[in-house]
Amino acid sequence: MPQVPEKTWKEVITELRFNSDMVLQIYIPIYDWHYTGEEIKQLLAFYESPMGRKEIRSSELMKLQAIARSRRIVKELIERIQEKLRAKGYKSAA
Repeated sequence: MPQVPEKTWKEVITELRFNSDMVLQIYIPIYDWHYTGEEIKQLLAFYESPMGRKEIRSSELMKLQAIARSRRIVKELIERIQEKLRAKGYKSAA
């Protein structure tokens, strides 16, 4: 929208910027639903521990690695299924 001045864009973006209050509004009810107050204290203690900090650092990479492995396994499974179907005389649609 080139007709909107840069100053207005900055105001709008600043007003809509995702902030910590929004994060709290999202997560507090979810955590409140799944955990008791005592369990939250235990989670906080864990994530403040050396192992908890390692979990924070490692978990995202582990998720990405799991996704990559699962894609590879699914691809291999699809290829095996296609081979079996071709062996029975069925042709691929591709």
